[in-house]
Amino acid sequence: MSPHALFPPAAAMALALSLSTSAAAAVDVTVTPVKPTVERGDDVMVRVTLTNSSGAAQHLLRWRTPLDGVESPLFEVRRDGQPVRYLGRRIKRAAPGPADYVRLDAGASLSKTVELSRLYEMSVTGSYTIRYHSAAMPAPGAGVQAVVGELVSKPVSIWVGGRLPRGAKAAAMA
Repeated sequence: MSPHALFPPAAAMALALSLSTSAAAAVDVTVTPVKPTVERGDDVMVRVTLTNSSGAAQHLLRWRTPLDGVESPLFEVRRDGQPVRYLGRRIKRAAPGPADYVRLDAGASLSKTVELSRLYEMSVTGSYTIRYHSAAMPAPGAGVQAVVGELVSKPVSIWVGGRLPRGAKAAAMA
C-alpha cells in the first residue's frame, strides 16, 4: 500500500497548517493586580504580560494589546458576577499593515500596567473579576506572519471599595 493512500497529500497539508496555526498562537497572557484590594478613590491597576511560549518569533497586532494604551474593550470586567460597562474609546481602523504589528521573540515577554478604573465603570463597591480577552486577530497584512486568534488570560479578582455601596446601580451615561 502506498503511503499516499494512508495519508493523502491534502490531509498532510491540512495537518501542517493546523500545527503551524497552533504554534503561531502560542502567546500566553497574564493579568496581575497591582493591589488585590483597592480603596475608595484609588486607581484600579493591573499589569498585563504577553509571553511568547513558542520557539519562533510572533507578531501581535499592536492595537489588540495594551502596549500603546487601550482603545477598545480588551478586558472582560465583572462585578459580583455581572458585566461592567466599558467607558473607554473605541477606535475604528483600516486594515493593518506591517507597521501595525509588534514583534515578540521566542521566550520573550512584554508588560504594561493599565488603569482599569478610567476604562470601566468601577464606582460600585464589590468583588471585580478581570480577564484579558482580545477579540480574534484579523488575518495578517502583507509580509507579516502574525498571531491569528484570541489572546485570553485567566481571570483575577480585585476588591474595590467604590464611592457607591455594594449592590447600587452605576449611573447611566448621559
